[in-house]
Amino acid sequence: MYEISIVIPVFNNQDSIKTLGIKLMEVSKSLEKYNKKTELVFVEDGSSDNSFEELIKFKKNFNNVKIIKLLKNYGASNAAQVGFKNSSGKYISIIPADLQDDPDLILQMYDVIKNQNQNLVVCERNSREDELTTIIFAQIFYKILNKYVIKNYPKKGFDVFMVNRELLKNINLETLNPTLSYALMHMGFKYKKIFYSRKKRDHGKSQWTLSKKINLFWDIFIRFSDLPIKIISRFGLFFSLITILYALYIFFMKLIYNTSVEGFATLAILISFLSGIIIFILGLIGEYLIRIYKLVEKTDKVIIEKYIE
Repeated sequence: MYEISIVIPVFNNQDSIKTLGIKLMEVSKSLEKYNKKTELVFVEDGSSDNSFEELIKFKKNFNNVKIIKLLKNYGASNAAQVGFKNSSGKYISIIPADLQDDPDLILQMYDVIKNQNQNLVVCERNSREDELTTIIFAQIFYKILNKYVIKNYPKKGFDVFMVNRELLKNINLETLNPTLSYALMHMGFKYKKIFYSRKKRDHGKSQWTLSKKINLFWDIFIRFSDLPIKIISRFGLFFSLITILYALYIFFMKLIYNTSVEGFATLAILISFLSGIIIFILGLIGEYLIRIYKLVEKTDKVIIEKYIE
């Protein structure tokens, strides 16, 4: 049995695989000095470049490498879950394939998780060499996330972590979208933090577009928080009270002053506004329902095309 399994989701990372592989093997050799075996689990997530071919080349020289090729692109979250389910290490770590996060973090996490008797260690970014738009979005994203959704989430976010397999026995990996990291924080597991600086991307172009970031934010907000439902229910109550007060005003104006209230334009605006609110509310409820449907029916099933040990 391996001491550590390192899961690496791969999507259009052909330019970084060779360098990443060398660094990961250096980590593996460092652990072998202490008779600790390391397993590398690459999950190729339907790349459109030559990532899979590069992984095959890398594997030819090493026995502790496992390659799982998915039928199509299912997203980093699903790829990570496949890697976790097909790993065998006592401790499992995940690291992106773009080399912005130093693989040496694995050694640091292992030292903490082993010597300080921890079940979960996360690497929080205290700084990052990214584009300005990425930095601004991340600051807003994690501030809202920490305040309104997952209270104990690291304030500057994390992608790299290591977890004890014993902890994973209490978790159903099939239900952890959008990502395992958010689910672990939401469940309230205690963790230890390691701070590091995220490097500038030198290989390839990031596939993590602004639209994907916004979709992830919305998905997390809906999945892990009932705040949107509470907001619209309170808004509905508030608007109902305003409507009642307005109706009483019209009634007394008619009763006391015999004033006729004209307002076709006002009425049309109110009807249009309320219709828009109702449609929005129905759409929001639909967002919750579709997530329940996917969870029950398991419509996001991931298909493995090739499995190479």
